[in-house]
Amino acid sequence: MGENAGSSPARRTITKKTRSLFGIDQSQYDKLYNSQGGQCKICHTNFSAKVCIDHCHATNNIRGLLCDNCNKGIGALKDNTIIISNAIEYLQAAHDWCLLQVIDYNIIYNLAERRRKDLIKHWYGLTASQYFAILDLQCCKCAICTTELDRVLTRRDNNYKGKPCIDHCHNTKAVRGLLCNDCNIGVAQFNDDTTNLNNAIIYLNSYSGLNISTLRAERGIGKKTKICWPPIDELINKLQYMSYLQLARELGVSDNAVRKRIKTRSVKSCNYTLDNCIHLMSEAQ
Repeated sequence: MGENAGSSPARRTITKKTRSLFGIDQSQYDKLYNSQGGQCKICHTNFSAKVCIDHCHATNNIRGLLCDNCNKGIGALKDNTIIISNAIEYLQAAHDWCLLQVIDYNIIYNLAERRRKDLIKHWYGLTASQYFAILDLQCCKCAICTTELDRVLTRRDNNYKGKPCIDHCHNTKAVRGLLCNDCNIGVAQFNDDTTNLNNAIIYLNSYSGLNISTLRAERGIGKKTKICWPPIDELINKLQYMSYLQLARELGVSDNAVRKRIKTRSVKSCNYTLDNCIHLMSEAQ
C-alpha cells in the first residue's frame, strides 16, 4: 500500500507529510515519476488524479508510483501474489453454475420493504436456494483467498470480514461466485482485468532502489533527541527563582514536559516531602 502524493490532477509537488512519511525529496520523486513515464506501474494509464507512493510494509522498500485504483487493489488483495494468482484463475475459470444473466438495474425497488432474499433475486437473479448452493459448493469459503464466509444471506449495506459478496461480470451480468469483501474490492479495483493482475504480480516483486528507513535516517526524520534531565531536586530548586517557561527554554523542552517530569518524579526521586514540593511549585508560579 502507499500514500497519496497529491490530490490535484497529475500533481508533481510532494507534500510535507509525504516527505516526512517516506523521507523522499522532490528530486527523488521526480526521478521516480519520470522513470515510469508519468504512468501507473501496473495498469500503465497516465496519472490524472491521485498519485500514490507504494511500498512494501515488510521491507520498507519503495516499489513505485501507482494510480489510486491499483494501490487500493493490491492492498485489498493483501500484496499477496498467491491471492492475485488465484484471482486470475478465478476470473478465467468457467463456472457452469454461474450463467444467470438477469441483472436489471432499471427497475426501482423500495429496499426497505423487501426481504433480503428478494433483493438477491432482484439484483443478481439468484434464489435463496441457489445462493446457498453456491456457498456450499465453495465450502463456505471465498473463491479466491479461501477466507471463511458466514453462511448467511448477503447484505449490500454492510461490510465485514466474513461477509459473502456476490461477484458478477459487469459485461455479461453473469454471477461468478461468492467472495470475501477484500477480494471483491480487489478484483473490482483492477476492473476484472487479468492483464493488470498479472502486471501486479510482476510489480510486487520490483524495487525502485529507495528504502524508506534509509531515506528517513539520512534526513534525521523520526529521531527523538534524548533529554538529559538534571536531578529532580535541582529542578525543584531552580523553580524557586525561575518560571516553568524559563526552565523549559533552558532545557530545550516544553513547559508541560517540565511539569510532567516534576509531577512523576518528585516524590520518588528526591528527599523532598510532598508538601515541600507543592510549596516550592506554588512559589514558582
